[in-house]
Amino acid sequence: MTGPWIIAVVLILVCLAVLLPVLLRARAAAAPARAAFDVTVYKDQLAEVDRDVERGLLTGAEAEAARVEVQRRLLAAADEAGKADTDTAGGGRPGLVTAVVVALLVPAGALATYMVLGSPEQPDQPLAARPKPEPQVAQADGRAASLQQAISTLADRLKKNPQDLDGWTLLGRSLMLMSRYGESAQAFAQARSLAPDDLSLRADWAEAQLMADEGEMSDAVRQAFQAVRAGDPSQPKARFYVGADLADRGDAQGALAEWVDMVAMAPPDAPYLPTVTAQIARLAEQAGINPATLEPSAEARAIAAARPAPQPAAPVVAPKGPSRADMEAASEMSAEDRAAMIRSMVERLATRMEENPGDKQGWLRLAQAYEVLGETEKAAEARAKAAALP
Repeated sequence: MTGPWIIAVVLILVCLAVLLPVLLRARAAAAPARAAFDVTVYKDQLAEVDRDVERGLLTGAEAEAARVEVQRRLLAAADEAGKADTDTAGGGRPGLVTAVVVALLVPAGALATYMVLGSPEQPDQPLAARPKPEPQVAQADGRAASLQQAISTLADRLKKNPQDLDGWTLLGRSLMLMSRYGESAQAFAQARSLAPDDLSLRADWAEAQLMADEGEMSDAVRQAFQAVRAGDPSQPKARFYVGADLADRGDAQGALAEWVDMVAMAPPDAPYLPTVTAQIARLAEQAGINPATLEPSAEARAIAAARPAPQPAAPVVAPKGPSRADMEAASEMSAEDRAAMIRSMVERLATRMEENPGDKQGWLRLAQAYEVLGETEKAAEARAKAAALP
């Protein structure tokens, strides 16, 4: 067993004897050379985008998105080249440090790698036995990359036009979808600065900030939700989170009152109804309260009565929202049955949207419903369809 070890040590020493002098001499030129090469590559890519447009391989929108991304990388590479020029003026001490680190770590790393991967006692890993990537994973990665590129393009556009209220709002919602909650809160804050009286934007900011704080409701977020609820009692997001805050503080009765009012004031096809109904059933069961005894407040009944009745475009009867009897039945369901009920209601909304694809608000409601269910891919598709509508 000592023979292979001696050979390994000799090979490592030979490699180090060859590499270290080169590393010490050439390190100063490596960084600027690499950065300059990157700049050249990105310039060629910009020219290639123009050629693809001429050949009809890219649309105008696709070409613009590609140019934005390549230009961003080009600027980063040019900045790196400038930094590299500054660093190389300081002498060769970093190269010496690197050489010492390499001399110490390469032998240890090589031996450790052999112990893990090269040991004869390790079982074989034939290619056929290795786990194969799921096609759904690749598809999800592609959608995430597409959404990320759209976000980058929108952010660049907002730098040039910071007064675009709709742009900041869309950026905040898109970042929420990507779970980048802190950046989403910043985008909504920019939107609020342009429309300080918009209560929905204030609720959006509070939700994003709450997520950024990992569910810990700060005084600022709590006050924002309460202010929105006071200014617009029918605003569902504020109602939901005010109720959730009360539940966290041990006030189950107060939380249930908020959510029951929320259900009473909601449109029949509101995408959040299944979730809120399930929350009511769950909390009522935990608190030992019969859901049938829960009544909406006079304020909620008045708001619901004043809401214009939907005008059906066809003789098809619109599905109704869950009644008190539905909530009581939901409380007696198993978790699986409740989940099935919620999903069926969301699927009905999805079916209606396929029949009426020009309803932009409907697509946004469907996206919110999918987000509640954790189906981020379908939510992204619904938001994309909404964004494509005028």
